[in-house]
Amino acid sequence: MPTKTHSGRKPFQTTIYAQGGFLLMSPHDQVYFAQLRTLLFEEPTQRIFDIILTLFHNWEDSPERDVGIQYAENHLQSWPDEFRQARPEDCWRVFPSGNPSPSFRLIRHLHFSPTEFRADEARKLVHTPYMQHVKSLTLASNRIQADGIKIFMDSPYLAYLEELDLDYNEIGDEGALHIAQSPHMSRLKHLNLNSNGLTKEGIESLMHSPYIQGLETLHINNNNIGPDGARCIAKTAASMNYKELHLAGNAIAEGLEALANTPALSQLHTLILDYNHIEPRSAVALAHSPHIRQLEVLSMSRNNIRDEGAIALAQSPVINHVKELHLNANSMTVNGVKALAFSSYLGSSLRQHSMKRLSTNILREESQKLEQPELQSAKRKELLKALLETKS
Repeated sequence: MPTKTHSGRKPFQTTIYAQGGFLLMSPHDQVYFAQLRTLLFEEPTQRIFDIILTLFHNWEDSPERDVGIQYAENHLQSWPDEFRQARPEDCWRVFPSGNPSPSFRLIRHLHFSPTEFRADEARKLVHTPYMQHVKSLTLASNRIQADGIKIFMDSPYLAYLEELDLDYNEIGDEGALHIAQSPHMSRLKHLNLNSNGLTKEGIESLMHSPYIQGLETLHINNNNIGPDGARCIAKTAASMNYKELHLAGNAIAEGLEALANTPALSQLHTLILDYNHIEPRSAVALAHSPHIRQLEVLSMSRNNIRDEGAIALAQSPVINHVKELHLNANSMTVNGVKALAFSSYLGSSLRQHSMKRLSTNILREESQKLEQPELQSAKRKELLKALLETKS
């Protein structure tokens, strides 16, 4: 009677006997197979996946190793992709020389360390058919310019990419155009182009792409798209599926008003707007948005929303689900802080954060509204507790 593992699944030997391979293995190969089988029946983690890749890295090229890779591939189908990350050296001994290991096809997230990515390296990488198994590609801080990104965008083996991270490169508007014109980017859901020298022209190319439809996450922090770039994002949002917009450091200013009035942003849960020259009027427009009501993260630090903007947000259902709020350095006085501290929409932890910035005298004045005389002589800690237990 065949034995079973702790998970209830039959062990590897049934399949191998059926294929007639296991009996033909050398003792050396059998040891590797036994180790592989043990690893694949462990709880899925990134550490276990790293060990699996190391095992194949050390296993000499042979038909038995190829069978092992196929066996691993079948079992890894049930693993979350997040645990199938690797660097090039994990599956390519001397990149870009030689050829990658067949174990490359087990990888779903490929990460390159910050360096200078040469054109010959890019061509060698994108011409390996194993890249069609990669869903997420990280090329942050690799000094990639427009001609370099074109090499990537021309490869049909990148057609299954769902996430592309080009943070802190140099692709510029021309590079954004190459991405927009690539028919291989149709599955892209998450795009990071932080710090890439983009202007409104680059954003317009991306937003009007016939191939990039359904983006869920867009990172374009620290570019220079301006108000018109924000308006373009708003105008074309219906073709996307935005959950997160990271727009810090883009001088979008009054462009925020177009975003606030966009029905297609109703599913947005993260909005990053730091360092954007946002004035009170635009903050008020966001507060009055009838569409943006699912935000969980709102960051607007280093703007100029002042008390008017802070009070409008404090009184708005836009912040009803917000769990993380950043409004530092916005020229607000104690009045803006008070509005946030006693907002009927903010959760207790965020209200507490603002309350702690208020003086004890102000807290005592507010406690008078609770009609609890004993609070007039209460200590600061007791005042905070009582005020947090009551929403305005």
